[in-house]
Amino acid sequence: MEIDEISKIDSFLFETHKVLETFNNLKQEYTAITYLIDNCYRSYDILVSVDCLCKKINNQKEIEHPLGILLRSGLYDFINFQFYSNKCISKNILDSKKFQELIDGFLKNHFNKIKWNPDLKELYKNIVEFKNDGKLKDYNSLGILGVGRSFANEKKLNYLQFAIDCWEWYSKYEHYGYFTNNMLMDFDGNYKRLNRSVNILFVNIYFSLMAIFDIDSNILKLDKFKQLEKFILK
Repeated sequence: MEIDEISKIDSFLFETHKVLETFNNLKQEYTAITYLIDNCYRSYDILVSVDCLCKKINNQKEIEHPLGILLRSGLYDFINFQFYSNKCISKNILDSKKFQELIDGFLKNHFNKIKWNPDLKELYKNIVEFKNDGKLKDYNSLGILGVGRSFANEKKLNYLQFAIDCWEWYSKYEHYGYFTNNMLMDFDGNYKRLNRSVNILFVNIYFSLMAIFDIDSNILKLDKFKQLEKFILK
C-alpha cells in the first residue's frame, strides 16, 4: 500500500520504542506523568496494529473499517490530551499544577456512571490515578463534538479540529451499519484521512513526551526523543 505516513511507521516505531524503554520500571506518584506515558503506549500499540494490517493486506478498502476503528481510539486520546494540555499553556509554558488537576478530574470521570462499592474500591485503590478517592463524585467530562470543537476554533488549533472531524467520521463506521459501505468507497477521502490520522498519532506521542519533559526533565531528556521530530514536521 503506497501511503505516505504508513511508509514511515516502521522507522517511527523503532525510534519510539527506544524512548519508551526509558519508562520501564519507572515508579512515581505524579498522575499526569502516568497519564502521558500511557497516552504514548496506546498510540504506539495502535500504530503497531495499523502497520500489521497494511503489511498483511495490500488493498485499503478491505481493511478500511478496522483501520478506522483503531485510529478512532488514537484520535480520541489525542483530542482529550490536546484539550486539557492547551487549557494549561500560557506563553508557551505548560502549567503542570493546573494540568495535574485537570487530568485528575478527567481520569476519575470514568467512574461517574459506575456504582461505587467496596469491591470496586478494593480493586482500584492501589492505582495511582484513583488513590485516596474516598467516594464517588461527579467530574467534568469533555464533550468531543461540543466543547472540543468550539475550543479548537477559539484557539485556532487546526490539527485538533481535523482530529475531531476524523474521529466523528470513523465513529460512524460502527453506528451507520449497512451505509458504512458507502463511506468505505470514498477512496480519496479515506486515503487522506488515513495519512493524516497516522501523522496525528505520531504527533500525539511526540507532544506527550514533550509534556513529560516540561513537567520533569529528570524523567526524560530532550535529546532522548529529538529524533521523532523529523516524522511530524512537514
